[in-house]
Amino acid sequence: MKVILLTCLCLSAALALPGKSQLRPTIRTRDESNLLVVGGSDAIPHAHPYQVTLQYPGSNGYAHFCGGSIISPNKVVTAGHCIDIGIPITSLRVVAGDHDLSKNEGTEQVSFWKSAVSHPNFDLENIDWDYGVITVATNFTFNEYVQPVYLADKEIVPSGICTATGWGYSTPDGNLPNILQKIELPYVERTTCTDIYRSIAWGITERMICAGGQRTKGVCDGDSGGALVCEGVRGTYLAGINSYVMPRCGENEYPDGFANVAFGRDWLLSN
Repeated sequence: MKVILLTCLCLSAALALPGKSQLRPTIRTRDESNLLVVGGSDAIPHAHPYQVTLQYPGSNGYAHFCGGSIISPNKVVTAGHCIDIGIPITSLRVVAGDHDLSKNEGTEQVSFWKSAVSHPNFDLENIDWDYGVITVATNFTFNEYVQPVYLADKEIVPSGICTATGWGYSTPDGNLPNILQKIELPYVERTTCTDIYRSIAWGITERMICAGGQRTKGVCDGDSGGALVCEGVRGTYLAGINSYVMPRCGENEYPDGFANVAFGRDWLLSN
């Protein structure tokens, strides 16, 4: 299974966010190939078995456009802005158990989208309520390469160092890697993140959490929908869904924005 990491046709118009908004979703478009996942490194093969790649049919085969996380045999959570990309959903697919997109490793499970929904309150201008759920046509079989991730609940307060994953650039001058990338990011308290983003009128809502904020380290375009996982007493849990960055990500000290899984948990599990 060969997958070409192309920049995506979709959402190119939507990314020119109106007026007050300087934030933008972290989905790749054709004109953003110079943007990157900064400071990342190759993930240990299959160390993140919940991570999936969402793919659309291109002229050279299927291409990655967003990430997602498995939460049940037939459900994947992702960013709301990854759902409606202007392509019939039945032609879109989810690949689980992947590590190197350039080759068939024998660990992959492929399932096409059956249905998909973004949160009814999803607001692209402010990138708020950025939750999406995909139902796949064929259930995934759980094994050492494909596993669900636990969704954070409101009793869990993230702290310390968390891990974001996705397929994207690892250096400014490099090529798009086929290998899944990971990066460790410090969780940023809401009050701190709000202070940093004070110039943005609506601020950081309770549907958002922040991580990172270190120059030369962070997520960027193409990683939308991917996982931010943290460790707690219950083990690994999904704290955030990769949602937005400031322009020129990796070259500023704004924390990366993620949809707050604990806040959206009930909706994510009921759809």
